[in-house]
Amino acid sequence: MTTVFKQTLCWDGVDYTIPHIFTPETRVEKTICVFGDSFAEAAREATFFKTKKAWVDKTYFSWMWFLSNFLKAKIYAYGITAGSEQLTYRTYKESLVLERDATIIYHTTAARQDKYDSSLKELSYSQYEEWDRAIKEPCIHLYWGTSLYNFKSGITLPKTQFHLNYCTDYPTKDWRAWGREDSIDDSLRDTAINHTNIKGNLLLALALTSVFKQKFNWSTVI
Repeated sequence: MTTVFKQTLCWDGVDYTIPHIFTPETRVEKTICVFGDSFAEAAREATFFKTKKAWVDKTYFSWMWFLSNFLKAKIYAYGITAGSEQLTYRTYKESLVLERDATIIYHTTAARQDKYDSSLKELSYSQYEEWDRAIKEPCIHLYWGTSLYNFKSGITLPKTQFHLNYCTDYPTKDWRAWGREDSIDDSLRDTAINHTNIKGNLLLALALTSVFKQKFNWSTVI
């Protein structure tokens, strides 16, 4: 029997519980677990929509919502706003009780300090190796920043520029230093999620769908 690992977190006074589950509008054929920081977050946005009576549920513009429908897959989103690499790794290990057909990890910057658990220190190279060995299922690694480790398990995609090119805010103070000022899109800020407008999220979902179809031989709707 499949067990879902759950954890309650708090950000800006909002308590939310991961995972947020995306269920495709058609039938469910696969299960995917997603980990990462705010680029992979959905639970806090969904909670804010329900508790604060926001005018739009932003999760429907997330790349994970699109991907769920393209792949006919139930997606368990364990993304954590401002989550560190070490917290992502711990969450990955604790969620291994959940059976899945694939995993997507949206890595954050390696040097980010954890805001939820001060006892979690920056991952060492040996811990990255341990993480690498723990991955047995088909896996895709995504990055919006720099990486200190090259995973052997799974497929690593280059920095997803098409996702970053349609960003709607600065996820890090270093963003301006990267020369990304021209990419900021204010027109859809209120409906954006994962720092990205609808177009950016759709493009990411399409790129991932192509990987699942070509590399993992999954059936897709497109």
